[in-house]
This record gives sequence, C-alpha cells and structure tokens, in this order.
Amino acid sequence: PIIPCVMLLTFIVGICGPWLWFLALPVGFVLYGILSYQLYVITLLADIPYSAFVIKGFSLYLTIVIYIVYTLYLLRRYRNV
Repeated sequence: PIIPCVMLLTFIVGICGPWLWFLALPVGFVLYGILSYQLYVITLLADIPYSAFVIKGFSLYLTIVIYIVYTLYLLRRYRNV
C-alpha cells in the first residue's frame, strides 16, 4: 500500500517543487529514501530462482487479443453494477 502513496507524493513534489522548493526538498529526500528501499527489495526478490520466467512464442498479437477479450468480459459483467 505504500507504493501508490509514494507515487502520489512524488507527483505532487514534482508539480509543486518549482514554486515551493523549500517544502519539496525535504519531502523529496524522504521519498528518495523510500524509493531506494523499494528498489532494493524489488531487486532482492527478483533474484529468487523461478521468480520470473519467459513464455516462448507468446506474441504481441496474442497479448492484445487476450486483453480485448478480458476487457469485453469485464464490461459485460459489470455493466449493471
């Protein structure tokens, strides 16, 4: 749950930073630390054997078709909600 909060705060600091640099600077340093920790954990967990694998022959066209079918399914399912 921390990643969306960090993304929002980073966006706000990026937008408001040029005008409120004295507030954006300390918040930016804190966000830098949090983002560095997140990247460290992601890199550490990505090195676990079999944490990622490649499916050979899985083309871009097949991916697009799967997303279209999934989107149509969700639209049909949640249309009356």
